[in-house]
Amino acid sequence: MLPFELLDHIFRFLRNDNSALRACSNTHPIFDILTKRHIYADIVVNNGEIPVSELRKQFSENPHVMNFVCSMTFDVSEVLSTAILQETLAILSMLPQMVKLASIEIYGPIRWYHLYESFRSLLEFTLCRSSASEVCLHGIHGFPLSALGKCKRLVLNHCTEFTEVVSSTSPHPHLKSLVIDSCDDQDLLSWAGHRVANLTSLVFRRIRKFTAFPELLSACSKSLASLHLNIGNLCEYLFAYLSSPNIE
Repeated sequence: MLPFELLDHIFRFLRNDNSALRACSNTHPIFDILTKRHIYADIVVNNGEIPVSELRKQFSENPHVMNFVCSMTFDVSEVLSTAILQETLAILSMLPQMVKLASIEIYGPIRWYHLYESFRSLLEFTLCRSSASEVCLHGIHGFPLSALGKCKRLVLNHCTEFTEVVSSTSPHPHLKSLVIDSCDDQDLLSWAGHRVANLTSLVFRRIRKFTAFPELLSACSKSLASLHLNIGNLCEYLFAYLSSPNIE
């Protein structure tokens, strides 16, 4: 048999093919151990390859599997049945135990307050307690920014109408990376302006209006190392900014 390190490296190339990993896991007990860390590395809750009931069962009966989870994606674009909601809530409650969890993604499109209150409350609470440093929101409207907790890398895609922009009791994350795609919410941009002093990477795509653009760039001018812009006719702000900082 090949060395475990080499086998693990080979299985890493199959991370996007769970059926192949599962087939490998059935061929040898050692393969079963090695493939699990890749099968459960990137989890999609609802509409994923692994049914949510199986995920909850695995995490409950084999807690060590939670140590393999690196990213967790929640698809909330459709209304959850009562049974799936309960399974999802059980998984949510386990997120703080996933010590290697680095990224949490939520896919809509949906308005945040159209989701079950139990799901919203638990997810907001969990975001503040989990080890995840990256949060990605896609088509989530009305999301409470105070729930971002310890987020260091934030991706926002087609999100609007953010709530709880200012909260004296919520943690104030100092972002390292910020991606804003098709989000023109001025409250969001004002919120971000207070959290970019240590920002190293900034990406803007498809922004139609952005009056806070100069202020945001000024706030991160001492730390910013990478800047990507696709924002239409705001070039005058960019030219003024590029004359001073070192931007890649």
